[in-house]
Amino acid sequence: MQWVKRQRLDAVQRDLQRAQPGETVAAIARRHGFVQLSSFAASFLRRYGIAPSVLLRRSRTGAD
Repeated sequence: MQWVKRQRLDAVQRDLQRAQPGETVAAIARRHGFVQLSSFAASFLRRYGIAPSVLLRRSRTGAD
């Protein structure tokens, strides 16, 4: 199950990096099967060291 969760987190991370205007973290997370958004955000932060909302904002501004 952990492998599946990592694969889903990786997919969310990729989608956040190339999100279209208007897409939200919640919509992207749900698209990949995450229902509990607070649990998703905590797992994402542990795996990548950055909050999903920060990654989305950075991808939109082109900041590293």
